[in-house]
Formats: sequence, C-alpha cells, structure tokens
Amino acid sequence: MLDRDFLCFEKEPEFVDIALKRKAELEANFIKFRDKFSDIKMLESLKFG
Repeated sequence: MLDRDFLCFEKEPEFVDIALKRKAELEANFIKFRDKFSDIKMLESLKFG
C-alpha cells in the first residue's frame, strides 16, 4: 500500500488521504467481486459437473 511519504508529487494531505482511501476501497471491492465470481464458478461446476 502506498503512503504519503512514497508519493513523488506534492499534493494537499487531504487529497492524498482521500485518494489512498479510494484506492483501498477499490481493491477491497475487487477482492469481493473475485471471491463471489469464484464461488459462482465453483457452484456451477458442482451443479453441472
């Protein structure tokens, strides 16, 4: 996870915090989607397997 010290450009701290929070939310949503998709694929393989 990137933090404010790693970022190479100078921005307002609030902007950076919001951007990092949004990035974390997107990553969490992707993981949830991936888990649901793998559950659906597993269910279909059991159903039609």
